[in-house]
Amino acid sequence: MIESAPAPPADEAVPGKIPAQDLSDHTGPFSKALNALGAASGVLLVTAITADLGIMFVNTVERFAFGDSLVWAQDASAIALNVITFLGGAAFYRKGEGMAFTYVLDQARPGCRGPLRSAGHWLVLIIAGFALYSYPSFLSQTFQRVLPVLRVNEAWVSIWMGLGYALIMLYAIEKLRAQGLRDAVIGFGVTAVLALLVLWWRLEIGGLLVDTDPVILMMVVMAVGFVTGVMVPFVLALGGLSFILVTGDMPILAIPAAFEGGIASFVLLAIPFFLVAGVLMEYTGMASRLVDLLDAWVGHWPGGLFVTEILAMYIVSGMSGSKTADIATVGSVMRTPLRERGYSPAEFVAVLSAGAAMGETVPPSLAMLILCSITTISIGALFLAGIAPAALLALAMIAGVMFRGRGGRFPRGRPFNLRHGLLTVPGAIPALLVPVIVIGGIVGGVATPTEASSFAVVYGLLAAVFFYRSVNAAVIWALLRESSLIGGIVLLILSAANLMTQTIVMDRLPQHLGKLLTSAGGKDTFLFIVGAGLIVLGIVLEGLPALIIFGPLLLPVAVNLGVHPIHFGIVIIIAMGVGVFSPPLGMGYYQACIIGGARTEDAFKPGLFYTAMLAVGLVFVIMCPEVTLMVPRYFGMVH
Repeated sequence: MIESAPAPPADEAVPGKIPAQDLSDHTGPFSKALNALGAASGVLLVTAITADLGIMFVNTVERFAFGDSLVWAQDASAIALNVITFLGGAAFYRKGEGMAFTYVLDQARPGCRGPLRSAGHWLVLIIAGFALYSYPSFLSQTFQRVLPVLRVNEAWVSIWMGLGYALIMLYAIEKLRAQGLRDAVIGFGVTAVLALLVLWWRLEIGGLLVDTDPVILMMVVMAVGFVTGVMVPFVLALGGLSFILVTGDMPILAIPAAFEGGIASFVLLAIPFFLVAGVLMEYTGMASRLVDLLDAWVGHWPGGLFVTEILAMYIVSGMSGSKTADIATVGSVMRTPLRERGYSPAEFVAVLSAGAAMGETVPPSLAMLILCSITTISIGALFLAGIAPAALLALAMIAGVMFRGRGGRFPRGRPFNLRHGLLTVPGAIPALLVPVIVIGGIVGGVATPTEASSFAVVYGLLAAVFFYRSVNAAVIWALLRESSLIGGIVLLILSAANLMTQTIVMDRLPQHLGKLLTSAGGKDTFLFIVGAGLIVLGIVLEGLPALIIFGPLLLPVAVNLGVHPIHFGIVIIIAMGVGVFSPPLGMGYYQACIIGGARTEDAFKPGLFYTAMLAVGLVFVIMCPEVTLMVPRYFGMVH
């Protein structure tokens, strides 16, 4: 049996925790002051996410049991969502380098790495500066409005943006100080050259460059952001800001409104809730009990632990919206037994990474939640639609394991023992009930996705305390704080992407793109082009930004071509997931290598093989829409 991991002390890493950057020793007066601010913001974050969990849970129970509801819940949730977004995103930025494309930095010579990193921090400083420059005017307008039910000033919602970007600015200064004077000066020079390019383009836009699309400059600026390791939300904000500065089509003062508008959706509260549920999987003992169950029933197959790994990723993905948390949970539980039984670490990482890509279509998925929040696609229908395609991808990967393990290449587990298999069932039942609660609650109309996610967290906490007896108050505090940080940076991506999306719409890119794709052929050709494009963009843009920007733009084109919106949504989510976890550049692939303890170059070939198996599955999903539509159609959610 694979032993449960003991509950960690409060200061230890938790699943999905971002690798710390640690450029500064955090002992100087300036850093000590920031530590105090960070501690205060941490208390606010945990308070916000805890209070909102309680509100959502009570609201659901009251509505279901008594036919009533807390009418002020959405107003209170709007405040909590802004706290998590801007304070959590700021804390994430200070803490580590996640959500950033660091391949170029990693490959750069040591003498170039510091200046490049410094240039990235200067760019973040510029973004924070423009946000704060335009923020007072935006805040003053919120003093003239009140929340509809609570009847308190809307400034209670908007003030957190200003505090968050002020912290981001201070953290950027701290990081620049830690880089050293030489690197900071050279980095400033790189940033100044980029600023001069933007200014020159603005001056020439009415002259020599009148026929040049400013989106080209936007892409150049974003490319510089990627090369310098800027986190994804700030890269997106840079793109939108450069477009605004060059064209003048949108006032600078509209930037805060665009940032806040990007997260103005009640359903987005499910993001931090599902992250908490995912992080709970390991330290409640749920993940290890699931792996024990699967290992007992399929571990005796050739390559049985890899099959166990695939199935575990499928089931765990049904409890958590975060693939990072899923990788950390399944990877940490399975790493030791795989090593003890003689499995290849490189193969383990390849299967883990591809399994996370498969898990993007297993509900509840952050990608699904986000896509539905920015389009007209039904969340319940999309959740149901992902079940069969994800199973198809899992079967494709299992077939790949069988193929690569032929001839005894992969070890076998212990001989099958029915008694042992049956003994593993009771311990896994609480974990298996989580997706039933979430999906059943949504499909049955008992709860919204946000409310269902709060149920998943409360259920997980109760299981941890009373069934597994594996967590204490300090661990719960740490898990809530880490989940709010990761949720904050995901929501900050949505916030920044809204600014960039608005600039793209002003450039009429959707119309141009629609005409181009419509002329390329029928709906299958359209889906193949979009799928290939999303794979590439998933590698470059981390996935979610590509989905946020291009999902709403391409959905009307898909519908005009006769593609069902649910089918289109599943195709682009699969494609995005394949890109994010594809070797050698996908960010998720690197996360899997770190957690699995394998070198990226060793896992490259097996990673490509399993990515190819996922691509075959994607082709089948494109060609056979019924695979996507049959489950929601059975429940009467699509026609």
